[in-house]
Amino acid sequence: MLTFIKSPRLDRIYYADLFRINGKACVILGYGKSTAARLAADKVDANDLARDSVAIDEINGSLHAGYDPGGYGAYRDPNSTRHTMHPVSMIIYCLDPVQTTSMVTGNSLIKCAPAQMAQLSVTYPYPASIAPYVCTPAELGMYSSNNNRVKVLEDLLSRTEFSNTYLMPFTDTVEGKAQIYRQHV
Repeated sequence: MLTFIKSPRLDRIYYADLFRINGKACVILGYGKSTAARLAADKVDANDLARDSVAIDEINGSLHAGYDPGGYGAYRDPNSTRHTMHPVSMIIYCLDPVQTTSMVTGNSLIKCAPAQMAQLSVTYPYPASIAPYVCTPAELGMYSSNNNRVKVLEDLLSRTEFSNTYLMPFTDTVEGKAQIYRQHV
């Protein structure tokens, strides 16, 4: 029977992707996040670092992110790079059409406060698919709490003095969104 090892980052996992765009690791959250980011990353597999379940953490004073489903198989290959933590250059939240209409004008990335990014980061449910297998119900409730995850991200952004947080407006085409990534990352 397969057993799992609990992730040490259960309280800092977000529904996000991690792509390398123009050589920079970008955490992408929000509405319609994957396809345009993959296009902007030139559809190169090596630039597609993580999908849907990304841990964000502080390592040696700087912000890092990597794939983390909440646990690891006990057979984990120590040579695998699947769970590598990458230094983060930007965090971008993709707005939906309604949010774009009320918050943004124009077709470029819009700077936002780290506290606003922390609030937006919990728009979608806790994605750690392995967590229910390695946590008690009480632990899972604590780790998946939106309030707790907002506080954790606010604290991480503050401690690392990370302020490269941006909003991506909704665009009519994924190509249009990919172009914004290419121009502004």
